[in-house]
Amino acid sequence: MIYDELLRVSETKEDENKWKVKYGLIEYLKFDYPSRSDTVKKTLELNLVRENLLMHPLPKELKKISLDIGCATGRYVQYFARNGFYACGYDINDCAIRVCKKKTADMKNVKIVKKNILEVPIEHEKYSIVTSMMGTFNHIERQARGNFLEWVMGSLVKNGLFIVSLWNSECSYVSYLQFYTREEREYLAKNSITCNKFVEILKKSGFTVIDIKNFGYLPDICYEDWMGELKTEDIIKIDNNLRLSLKPRNSQMLLFLSIKY
Repeated sequence: MIYDELLRVSETKEDENKWKVKYGLIEYLKFDYPSRSDTVKKTLELNLVRENLLMHPLPKELKKISLDIGCATGRYVQYFARNGFYACGYDINDCAIRVCKKKTADMKNVKIVKKNILEVPIEHEKYSIVTSMMGTFNHIERQARGNFLEWVMGSLVKNGLFIVSLWNSECSYVSYLQFYTREEREYLAKNSITCNKFVEILKKSGFTVIDIKNFGYLPDICYEDWMGELKTEDIIKIDNNLRLSLKPRNSQMLLFLSIKY
């Protein structure tokens, strides 16, 4: 199995850095074998990414090089690699890097690196797409957000896309991911940002926001109860219909598509 070797690896000291939510191997195993509600959120997120890229395709002259910041177990690295990109993934966690490398070992167009972009120089105009998914941005301390977005802006090519998802601070029943501890949930809640505020800082960093989608309109208990009975496409249809009926504050997450002109 892919994790046999990983389970024999002794614990390593985590980096001291600006990312406050710490993951170990057990957390990454849970991330790869998630609860039903976590699975739904990841499915809805990936579906919206696919839809956005169909509606806003990259200019043909751009080289297809992607970077997923906070790549975890490599979900988006694998997605972009399978769609013709040279796909890079950065994470600050040793366990994440080991898992991701194992899962992408047979892919030649993949590069996985342990790296904290808050501590390294900008990779000037290298990537045509940069992603930061499943609320990774919520982990960043407020005083470091400008530096994070400055790095992304500088590392994107002209007409490159930045895709990012956030937990919705205006949702009364947002529950994050199931494997978070109470303390981690409290930190993410405290560190959340409203949709309007995020748009404001994206624009301040030079991005043009071209699409915002709310998703995850149901409480987790609904996803837990229904996921075993409904097909993936049914869950997507339900969420799309709720988007037309409910206000944005009723979604657990938001997805932003921005461009560097």
